[in-house]
Amino acid sequence: MWAYVVLTELSRGAAPTRLAPARAVDVDKTKMVAIIDGMEAEGLVSRRPDPDDRRARITEPTAEGRKRWRGARAAVRRMEDGFLAELPPARRAAAPAAPRELSGEPSTRLSATS
Repeated sequence: MWAYVVLTELSRGAAPTRLAPARAVDVDKTKMVAIIDGMEAEGLVSRRPDPDDRRARITEPTAEGRKRWRGARAAVRRMEDGFLAELPPARRAAAPAAPRELSGEPSTRLSATS
């Protein structure tokens, strides 16, 4: 699961260093290092020095990482399509965005009432 999430973030081109995907997916940077180490060992990502910051490394999906991500994304979409098939078209189209829109609600609600 974490590999899929990280590859999704890297595929957007917005997360070149390990800290960027850690922030984007809200995981501790120490855990992100372990996730990326495992992904690198599987050949899903590669890391290279950042030319602008010698302490940082740029993480990029490899051809195999992109291939696996596309396969996983297609499987997720097929599963979503099957799960949502009985909904009317308008509700089906809106359903995939709902979790993203609602994901911050519980913490927002808790901090507003504290």
